[in-house]
Amino acid sequence: HHHHQPQGQTGKATPPRPLPLAMAAGVRLLLTLAALTQGPHGAAEAAVGGGAQVACAEGHPAGRSSALLQQSQLTVEHSISLAEKDEEEALSRKVAGNAGAVADFTANQAEAVVVALAEKVATHNYTMTPLEEQAMKTIKDMIGKLFKSAEQQRDAGQFQVDEAKDILRNCSVTANASLARAAAYKRMAREHRKRHSECRTAEWNHTRELCAKYDIMRKTDLKTPPSCMSEHLTERFISTDDPVMKAKMEQCLEETNVWFQALYGHYAACKDERSNTTSECDAEQGVFEQSYCSYTDALSSTCAAQDTCRFNALEHLERTESKVKAAQASWMADYMSGKHVMCYFGVFTANATEKTSILKDCQDANHSLEDLKIRYSDLANLSAVPCTLEAHQPCDTAWEAAEYTSQPWYEHAPTAECRACPELAPAIPEAPGGGSTASLTPAPTTRKLSAPEGFHVRCAYADSVSGGHWQVVLDYSDDRSTDDIPNSAQAIQAGFTNSSAFYIGEAALNELNFTEARVCIKSSAHSCQEHCTNFHGEHYEDCEGCPGAVGGLGSKVKKIVGLFAGQCIGLCPHWSDYLQKQRFDMHWSGRTFISSTRDGWAVSGHRFRARFRPDPAWKKRSNAYEYELGHSDGASHGWDPDTIQIFVK
Repeated sequence: HHHHQPQGQTGKATPPRPLPLAMAAGVRLLLTLAALTQGPHGAAEAAVGGGAQVACAEGHPAGRSSALLQQSQLTVEHSISLAEKDEEEALSRKVAGNAGAVADFTANQAEAVVVALAEKVATHNYTMTPLEEQAMKTIKDMIGKLFKSAEQQRDAGQFQVDEAKDILRNCSVTANASLARAAAYKRMAREHRKRHSECRTAEWNHTRELCAKYDIMRKTDLKTPPSCMSEHLTERFISTDDPVMKAKMEQCLEETNVWFQALYGHYAACKDERSNTTSECDAEQGVFEQSYCSYTDALSSTCAAQDTCRFNALEHLERTESKVKAAQASWMADYMSGKHVMCYFGVFTANATEKTSILKDCQDANHSLEDLKIRYSDLANLSAVPCTLEAHQPCDTAWEAAEYTSQPWYEHAPTAECRACPELAPAIPEAPGGGSTASLTPAPTTRKLSAPEGFHVRCAYADSVSGGHWQVVLDYSDDRSTDDIPNSAQAIQAGFTNSSAFYIGEAALNELNFTEARVCIKSSAHSCQEHCTNFHGEHYEDCEGCPGAVGGLGSKVKKIVGLFAGQCIGLCPHWSDYLQKQRFDMHWSGRTFISSTRDGWAVSGHRFRARFRPDPAWKKRSNAYEYELGHSDGASHGWDPDTIQIFVK
């Protein structure tokens, strides 16, 4: 065909512009449709492009139709050859991303063309022309691409749904892991409950035995004081100068003392044993309450984290499935049309006796889309892990009734004042909205760890301790421009507070009931990077000289705190090894004990030292004041510790 030249313009005719691949394929179908609807002997005229004039071949109408198709086919093939290379990949992406724009045309139009030709072949025993066969091949190829695109979209949709389900499922996986940790805390609490109960039972039995003996003696053998007391231990006999009266008074005094010592001995045994045993059991009670708080903390954090995780994951799953279902409706409709089209191709290859029956089968066919179905969520199989909070917390009335007041020992061995769990501020991790969480640990809790008024906290406490009733008793945040830690053991022992250092002192430390302590050494220059370790009474080793410095502290673990504080300054022998079992997990290796020095203490072999008395021999950096905490001799190991904190519980 030829382009019409508008009036007033000269020049060569503009060659036809390359058509996009989808449009070129559509022209193929329309040309074929035009040819088929004219019948084998009809005339046809078709316009290709706006303003284009088509000159039909002379002669027989069928010849004109054939010429039209041949001319149009040449134009289409020319356009395809120019466009195919650049646009085939773009079309593939378009089909994969939005099947409607292309597949809607190709599937529906192709179905109309193929059905018309199949009916013609089956009912009129019509033989397709080479051009029609080429058109059918083009359609078949396009339908094949449509099927492939639909399968790709099915796979992509299934992947998105499965990924969203995995995010929800992972909430349960991580909750199970956290519940396992909570269960470990619960087992620990049960063990401490047992120990406390056994201690109270022993307290009851022990004191009952001794006090029962005291009661028996004061009611039987020792119930009657010596008879002489009423007469010979009166004021007249005690103050007399008469030798006879004085002798009688002194004889009675001897008899009375024997009676008194016997009675008082039974009384003291009852009283002292009760006091000693009660103190031990009170400590066991504190450990039990603390362990139960750790358990309920872990449980409540797990339940809250799972709730948040599932809320966000379910919302994400719902959005994902809604989007996939909307896209699925479009490409499944195209896929169904393609199935119908492919069925009719059987008519073209069947023998004459089968064409009609195959045509009818295709007309009546109800094609299955089972292969393209997407498995959506079954929430029944994605339910939450059961996570039930404890109804009562330590020191609730009902909790105390169950744990203490209802126990058989309580009347004779009552508990100390119950200590409730600290106020918590759980940090619940953000649940995944578009990604999965690999693991979930119980959310850390922020506890009220307060320093004395006037002290500035340089390195926060909450990151150093979690779980339990921790209390900070010492914080030396060394200001290297001043002498901020007292220079005498007596001043440290009394306790002190300034803006950069505090220690509660020996008296206040003795008032606390604790069995475990934690020391943290930090570097304020490195974002308070810390190295912490717990210590207990068994880490203390008695040594000559040191006990006097901390002799007023009531337990070995308290003595260690006092030694860290500096109560040994000038009182302990130089290089006395008093913490031989203590190990710090720091950038050090070698010897592991901590030793006293004439002005503080040092970690042997590592050159980390605490110097609480100014030492002119200590190396200065620039013009700064002598370091009271830090590495000496430049042995920093890339880390500059300048803070020590001690927590107890």
